[in-house]
Amino acid sequence: MLVLCTGFGPFGSIDVNPSWRAVQLLAERHIEGINLEIEELPVDYTAAPEIVRSLWKRFKPDLCIHVGVAACHDFIALERIGNNEGYGRQDVRGQCPEKHCCVPGGKE
Repeated sequence: MLVLCTGFGPFGSIDVNPSWRAVQLLAERHIEGINLEIEELPVDYTAAPEIVRSLWKRFKPDLCIHVGVAACHDFIALERIGNNEGYGRQDVRGQCPEKHCCVPGGKE
């Protein structure tokens, strides 16, 4: 089984993003029957989705795990749905999505 796992790169005052470190630690474990591919994504609202699409095409994974950080949590949480709104923080290029959402007009 091929599993693609991504974490995010540095941003703001964070030199090593905890999501990327968690992915690296996962890669150190060798799980029988799992071919794990890991990638670090930039904290960039424009580039990250394009990179993810290219990774899906290149690897054709059986499972994708995209790891992120939520400052409001002090625990690991598995998101069951994605959020379209609430993206008001600037990325590494100092940009913010229009209307603070991933897909303008998309469902929340």
